[in-house]
Amino acid sequence: MSVDERTRHEMYSGLEEKLGTSVADALMAHLPPSGWADVARTQDLDSQAILSRRDLDTQTELLRNDLERQSALVRRDLEAQTELLRNDLERQIELVRRDLEAQTELLRHDLEEQMALLRHDLERQIDSVRHDLSTQTVVLRSEMLVIEERLGARIHAESNRMLFFMIPTMLTTIGLSLAASRLG
Repeated sequence: MSVDERTRHEMYSGLEEKLGTSVADALMAHLPPSGWADVARTQDLDSQAILSRRDLDTQTELLRNDLERQSALVRRDLEAQTELLRNDLERQIELVRRDLEAQTELLRHDLEEQMALLRHDLERQIDSVRHDLSTQTVVLRSEMLVIEERLGARIHAESNRMLFFMIPTMLTTIGLSLAASRLG
């Protein structure tokens, strides 16, 4: 039998006459607003909690797999870029080495006549090569730092995204568990 508003009002008036306003208010506050059919049972909450846990476990596993996959991709990209940089540096060193060998051979032929001039020229070129290598090393280091920062930012963003989805689900599960424990 459902209780309509008229019946609720009559019940409240009778309770107020017999028990007083504060007791009548307290008793009426314990009645459901629209009938017992709309009140969740412990069994309903338990089955919903199980579904929420399964959803949370599934989402957590999907996020974990996605993060591992993306980390592996970033790692592979970083390794490939490092290898490219290493190969490029080796090629450049080889070119510089060949260039120096050719220039050294030319210097040997003209050594007696132009020793002072060539020595000065060779030192200048060596300084230039050192400077170029130093500059390239700094550039490579800065590029690696940028890549490392991007990787860190990407991992941080993925972690935040994972937490963004996990925290509301966990809070919902905790709320449902607390509600179930209070009703049970």
